[in-house]
Order: sequence, then structure tokens, then C-alpha cells
Amino acid sequence: MFLLRGINYKDLVKLTQQNIINKRIVYERSKTKTVYSTGLEVEIEDLLENLTIEKSKNLIGIME
Repeated sequence: MFLLRGINYKDLVKLTQQNIINKRIVYERSKTKTVYSTGLEVEIEDLLENLTIEKSKNLIGIME
């Protein structure tokens, strides 16, 4: 969460592969509808690789 500019948990679990655009994570904040764009750092890529479940639509595989 820290590496993604303090992304809210609700927004984090909703991230999908479509949120990755040109080595950035782009998402709309659920509460305020503000669009955020954060660079996809190596640390974030490593975490997502470890947390992604193949069958899941979402990046971290918590929600379906």
C-alpha cells in the first residue's frame, strides 16, 4: 500500500491487469472518483508476482 501512494484497501483489491498501462498503475479512487497514476517500481512488480493467483481477474487474487 505504501509503494502505491497509500492506496486504499478497497481500491487495491479491485486492481486488474487493465490498470497497468505503460509501466504505471492507473486507477480511480472508489470514494472520490479521482484518478491516480503510480509508477510500477520493481518492488511492486515483485509483490504482484507473488500475490497474483492465475485464475483471478484481480491483481492480488483476494477478490473475484
